[in-house]
Amino acid sequence: MATTADYNKQDAKSMLETARDVKPSKILSGNSFIFCGKLCTTHAELSKIVFKHGGLTFPGGCAKYVVSSIPEFQKASYSVVSAVNAGSEFVVNEMFLYKAIVDQKFPKVKDYSFINTEKEDKEKEKEKEKKEKEEKKRKEEEKKKDFVVEAIPIGDSIYSGGGGESDDEEDDASVLPECKYGEGCYRKNAEHFKQFSHPWLVG
Repeated sequence: MATTADYNKQDAKSMLETARDVKPSKILSGNSFIFCGKLCTTHAELSKIVFKHGGLTFPGGCAKYVVSSIPEFQKASYSVVSAVNAGSEFVVNEMFLYKAIVDQKFPKVKDYSFINTEKEDKEKEKEKEKKEKEEKKRKEEEKKKDFVVEAIPIGDSIYSGGGGESDDEEDDASVLPECKYGEGCYRKNAEHFKQFSHPWLVG
């Protein structure tokens, strides 16, 4: 069965030759690799190439990338299975490594992965939709807060003629900046009325 990791061996050899000539860089910095199966060159040379560009290699165990040959993956060899079970994140073909070095940027993993990423993509899409719904709900709840009518004690109202405020306080209210929303203002909370005047509401 074909996978996204199928590739032309001759193309891989050509890409390897190009990668060999690339000057030292840090493109692989922070990334680790394990090599499995017969690749276009020895695992020892591949390790030197990875080191040249800032990466690390391990003979076994866990690494971020498992670089495997097609036969090695298809027969589910011990080296591949043990690396995946140890927590390695991706199983890719060698073209992934060569292209990252030649282009000086990592290509999309799914284009070089042996593992079908369709399920992973769907799960990521569901997670994205879930987060978008949560964000929409949060914004709606915040918007509702602007419409909450807070109880304003009659004595404290800036529009009340009754004795909760002194003449000085009433004078302060009269010089408040006028609400920028004008008669279209929908704010109902007390704090808003303390900050802005609404002369059209005064009888």
